[in-house]
Amino acid sequence: MEKINYELNYNDFEKRKIQKYEELKNHPIFLRYISQFPKEQQEILDNIFRIEKMIDNELQFENSEKCVYYETLDENFEFVYRPNKKLRIQNERRKFINNYRIFPVSDELLSIRTKQLMEEQDDEYKKTATLILQALKQNKGVYLHGKMGVGKTYLLHGFLNFLIEKDNINVVSVRSNDLIREFRLRKDYDEFTQLIQQLSTIPILYIDDLGSEIVDDFSRDEVLFTIFDERMRNHKPTIISSNLDLEALEAHFTEGKYQKFHADKALRVVERIKSSCEIIKMNGSNRRYQ
Repeated sequence: MEKINYELNYNDFEKRKIQKYEELKNHPIFLRYISQFPKEQQEILDNIFRIEKMIDNELQFENSEKCVYYETLDENFEFVYRPNKKLRIQNERRKFINNYRIFPVSDELLSIRTKQLMEEQDDEYKKTATLILQALKQNKGVYLHGKMGVGKTYLLHGFLNFLIEKDNINVVSVRSNDLIREFRLRKDYDEFTQLIQQLSTIPILYIDDLGSEIVDDFSRDEVLFTIFDERMRNHKPTIISSNLDLEALEAHFTEGKYQKFHADKALRVVERIKSSCEIIKMNGSNRRYQ
């Protein structure tokens, strides 16, 4: 009688395993695990309830604000602890934060990886990325222009993080408006020249959204021209993103908000960019609304 009961219980358990497998087999977490660790069918069935627990844990804790570790399965169906998304971003941020100098950078931008960008984006995005990579390999700067929201900042920060990870270099990343504001706060001549020196010699300088700043003699001639000129002389690549092509940028530097400037002063800023940067246009639709 005991043998009969055992066989009935065993058969019932096997049926439940198959039922659970049918329930989970199309779940994205299940598919990701099997793709990462290919298994025989019987192995999967024998461990299906452990897989179920793994899925439940990830659904519950992956985006948790309180519990930053949860149990997941390794390739041998053993439970191991894994940091959740919040902690992984913090860990990725720690890898690079010391390489970003002077100005702070958001966690979102610190967590971008070039491989991730190339996998996720369309052919136009990949084409632009290839042109940027070719320029950086030649130690040239990049002037990346395109419509607002096409992904210029996101893409370029992927390359900054790639360069930090690959070569452990120091970089400065700053929006053009914030750059000018910082210089206006440097009332002391020594503080001003010290910042110029830092920005002129840092291995990589990235100025985001050039052309959005208010133009006057100070911002155009004392700050931007000086930085571009010094970096060109020092053979240090400068990476720039802008919503303006060079013709529109020259017009921006010529016609300020408060007064009309000399065209030759605007031209000499643009000429420094032309001489030291690969000019790349980034096409595409506004990704902020996708």
